[in-house]
Amino acid sequence: MDFIIFVSFIWLGCWAVYALLSLSSGKRDSIMFVILIHSFFYGIPFVLNLFLGIPSYNSFRGLNQVIFDVPTKYIYYFYMSICPIIWWWTGRTRTGAISHEVSFTPASSGLFIKLLLYIGLASPLILLVFAPNPSAYLKYGDVALSRDLGSSSIRDFNSTLFVATRISIIAAGALLFINRNKLSKKLIFLIPWLFLSTWLSGKRAVVFTIGFLLFYVFWLKGYLKGIKFYLVLFVLVFFTFLFSFIYQKYFNRMEIVGLSQNMQLDYTRDNTIKMQFIPRYIQIDYEF
Repeated sequence: MDFIIFVSFIWLGCWAVYALLSLSSGKRDSIMFVILIHSFFYGIPFVLNLFLGIPSYNSFRGLNQVIFDVPTKYIYYFYMSICPIIWWWTGRTRTGAISHEVSFTPASSGLFIKLLLYIGLASPLILLVFAPNPSAYLKYGDVALSRDLGSSSIRDFNSTLFVATRISIIAAGALLFINRNKLSKKLIFLIPWLFLSTWLSGKRAVVFTIGFLLFYVFWLKGYLKGIKFYLVLFVLVFFTFLFSFIYQKYFNRMEIVGLSQNMQLDYTRDNTIKMQFIPRYIQIDYEF
């Protein structure tokens, strides 16, 4: 089994290097981002398993059942290995292909679309006015991580607000992309709205989404090439890990499991996929 893990790690590592070289060269193949993220989140488990051992989640019995089911492992290895090939074959830019790119400039997108984007950008603040308990959002993460939100209306509102923060982030990215002036001016305008979405959501995923979205827009507009691409990507990954660690420590989320198990839960997605492949005849304990 260690040999299969090692081969799978090398396979994903090669795809990650290929994606990095392609993206840093200035080729506008966005599918390479998908391949890179796939290689990252599904390659890390192999590294952790090789050096830290296969984890045993005593506090999460459902995960243990998935991890140690042999048929599920082999199905997962096949799935994980075939995805980059399919994405590369269907999503890469072919030589001589006719370009169907659309110029998303203010002139072509229209004032109506820009108005919708600005409404989406401000949607979390608009929703906050109708919050059952607005003061609950004064402290970062309180609502997002609370297991006792009281009435169902508060829970429903928080779910709606979380969706609004995602819409706001996407709108910010679109506004940044269609901007014809200096990105720095538009970015200064958008930072308060992005901070508001981050605060109201209280989730690390929102912070990571903002970081990746900004990186993607700057790459798409041609600002990130060569060594600059690698430097900015390194800074982004470093602060992602740093923020995640501080977040976990601040909210005492590392007390549930040990550090190594927490890393494998936090930075990997293999077990989530394996849950979908588990044979139907196995009774899964979904207690997490």
